[in-house]
Amino acid sequence: MKTNPRGGSDTSSNNEAVKALLRRKPLLERLAPVMGELLLTIKGGKKPSRQEKPLPEYCYNIFKVLRKTYCKILPEPEQLSFGDAKETDWEALGKLIGAGLRCLRFGESDFDAIIKREGLPVEETAQLTEMIRVMPWLSEKRNPWGNGAELVWKTFLATNKSAHERGLGTFARLTGAIEKGIGGFMDEEGQCVGESGRANIYWFLLLVWPEIQEMQRRRPPITRADFNEWLRPFAQCGLVSITDLDQLLDVCDSIALRFKGTGAPRKK
Repeated sequence: MKTNPRGGSDTSSNNEAVKALLRRKPLLERLAPVMGELLLTIKGGKKPSRQEKPLPEYCYNIFKVLRKTYCKILPEPEQLSFGDAKETDWEALGKLIGAGLRCLRFGESDFDAIIKREGLPVEETAQLTEMIRVMPWLSEKRNPWGNGAELVWKTFLATNKSAHERGLGTFARLTGAIEKGIGGFMDEEGQCVGESGRANIYWFLLLVWPEIQEMQRRRPPITRADFNEWLRPFAQCGLVSITDLDQLLDVCDSIALRFKGTGAPRKK
């Protein structure tokens, strides 16, 4: 995570701002709806109506960006069918299986290495581990790595057997696509291959969705300049890589993050 202090900073007050943020709503509670809605976007599920959406609208615009960056190796849902040889897209299926295998490797090995490398506090590490354990796409009472592994390996074995039965050419297409899926989703360090330069900003904005939602409803209305000031302690301690108001305005415009207040015009 890049640090971008904006002017002088009071380290103790900035750290207190971060602690206060997580006391207001714990990390797991913040990210549970985010991960659930992100998964629906990746899977191409039915889009919720405005009344049904549990998150502010800008979050869904970030999900679209993440789908095109982090998850660009993943095929679209309509490409996936496994049955008749004429209908099966072995390239798409192989990429999906490869990405799944890489995720298992991350959960089994890379995650612990990253935690040690980043030197996260015990309390924060426990929260991250718990967040992964109860990922929304599986029952909260089941271990996602164990059950996820069972599903991925079952699919891997079934598709390999089916492709091999349909000829060496089909089998070669499948295995080649699996290799693309493994290398196209995460690198050897456990970092997402398609990560954009704004990833740090996007994830922070997803993390603070409760505060942003409250600000969007506030009366009298706030402006993006007010929001910029609210972000200052988090930027100064390196939690979000926003350097100035113009950069924030660009990000807000790109994901349609709006506040009702009228701010000062952008500098030419």
